[in-house]
Amino acid sequence: MSDSTVAEINDALKNALATVPGLRVIDYIPDQIAPPAAFIGIDNIDYHQSFGLGDAVHNYLITVVVGRASDRASERALFEYLNPSGARSIRAALEQDKTLGGFVQTLVVTRGGNMQPVIFGEVTYISVDFTVTVHP
Repeated sequence: MSDSTVAEINDALKNALATVPGLRVIDYIPDQIAPPAAFIGIDNIDYHQSFGLGDAVHNYLITVVVGRASDRASERALFEYLNPSGARSIRAALEQDKTLGGFVQTLVVTRGGNMQPVIFGEVTYISVDFTVTVHP
């Protein structure tokens, strides 16, 4: 079990996502956004997954947002982030080093999807979510 804090893990996720070309990475849930952008939020922490102090499992929700110039073009842009591999793949960026530089034992991108419109400051964008399970 690593001694990394939630803030350190959040920063390590941000650094891994920063390797995706052209993607702005925000490590908090923003009021305004300049797409393409990803923001990191913690969905939940499941404590005591084994005996003793246990293996706390962190579940992060990473949301990628693109502009909505046209529905088709926006969805196609999100497809690049959903691909399991490639330069813009969120999964590939995060799973390239499953220890996040030694900050965690392992991580896995478990899910990508939930494509939907999202509004920031009266502007509608399109987003897709990724669920990342982290074992500190």
